Amino acid sequence: MLTSSDPFMPACGDRSRGQFCDVIPATAGIQYSTASPGLPDRQLSRAMTRLFDSVRTKVALAVALACSAFVLQPAAAQAEQDEYPHCISHLWATGSHFGWAEAIARNDAPSEDARMLEYMHAAGMHVEQANALCAQRPAPWPAWPNWREIQSQLMEMADKFHDGAMNREQLAIALGAIYQSLATELAYRILGARVERDATCVELYMRLGQAVGFAQTTTQIFGRLTPDAAVRLRQAISLIYRMREMPQPCRDFMGLIPTIGEALSSPNDPSIVGRVHDIWHAGEVAAAPRTE
Repeated sequence: MLTSSDPFMPACGDRSRGQFCDVIPATAGIQYSTASPGLPDRQLSRAMTRLFDSVRTKVALAVALACSAFVLQPAAAQAEQDEYPHCISHLWATGSHFGWAEAIARNDAPSEDARMLEYMHAAGMHVEQANALCAQRPAPWPAWPNWREIQSQLMEMADKFHDGAMNREQLAIALGAIYQSLATELAYRILGARVERDATCVELYMRLGQAVGFAQTTTQIFGRLTPDAAVRLRQAISLIYRMREMPQPCRDFMGLIPTIGEALSSPNDPSIVGRVHDIWHAGEVAAAPRTE
């Protein structure tokens, strides 16, 4: 079982920090068809559509403001972002918590369900903190201005899962969809006088956290490096190399590559759980605020 010192992780029974270990009040009431148990009806589709439409609207607004208000060269944009030392750690943590929660949902680990709901709660809190502690401009900033809607949707999903109205597969799909939307919202950068939708360092930080987090939890559940976990670790390698190709410098995660390679070469090694945990921890250190 994963342990965390994350201040956003609610402890079971600690209602002052959230109720994800008990019944979480629904805020919009997703309903499922009684004729086809487990299949979402139109109300669920409308709720999910509203969330993703909101994400798209916020992205469009951020790009429009960036185009009309001011244009920064890549070096200037990087210098501005360096003024926000806690930003990268919250992007990494957001991705990690989504990866942990999705891994538990996909791998049928009921004994970890309470922790999965804690991860969902913490993911929403890191989304809020990224909005507050990352830069406010230019695009793709501010990060996730619709953070309240995201938190509400995660609470709603947790409540429905707790009550049996949403099954594991549906929860995993919904978590993956929200994560993809959040990452895509960060996929804008300014090049000279143009705002383009393209990979950004900040998007890659979140995606890297999700990939390594998913692999870490899946490996813990099974006690070995499963094919799904191996796929995510290979994705992590690709993301790290992609960072090196960016037109402006990203944070350096190259130190993860040798240990990922060792893990991929020994999927059934008795120490594999610890090795994959160490990979995640190395990423956490790389994403941490710089002290110099």
